[in-house]
Amino acid sequence: MTAGERYSAEAIETMKASVAQAKEDLKAEDADRTAVYAAVMDEYEEFMEGTPANLSFHVVSDLHTSSDASLNLFETALADMNTVNPDAKAILLAGDLPQNGKPEEMTKFYEKLDAGLGEKTEGVFVCMGNQEMRGPTSSQWEDRPAGVNAHYPIISASCLENNGKYMGEQTDKVYYD
Repeated sequence: MTAGERYSAEAIETMKASVAQAKEDLKAEDADRTAVYAAVMDEYEEFMEGTPANLSFHVVSDLHTSSDASLNLFETALADMNTVNPDAKAILLAGDLPQNGKPEEMTKFYEKLDAGLGEKTEGVFVCMGNQEMRGPTSSQWEDRPAGVNAHYPIISASCLENNGKYMGEQTDKVYYD
């Protein structure tokens, strides 16, 4: 399949052949119209489901966990994700995970993440957001921290330490938005 394509060429051709066969079957004098219709509709419904995904994963962002209550909501969300799609192979956490990126917030966040990952989760990718990167006080809020604010080395070290268990060879990189 190419980008933006929902159905493979093979699936489309198979559906066309089924419709053509149904048209032929309906021409027969003793055709059971209800059965022919039911058969082609069953096939059509299966076709409309599209091609099964090669990879299924969860995406989470902007949790802003800053309290036990918000951490508990994150824990509940992880449990719900595992219930709704237990076959998901990965999770992408796309920034603004704790509210301020304080080391103690990061530790609590990662504890909940570790405890809530599904048994089939093979990949975890954590990207830091502006909340983590800029730090807990407004005086540290810069557009693009590049190692210049006082908080950046702290959060970078925390990110590298925590992500090391998930990222394998990529333990020397910090990703952020």
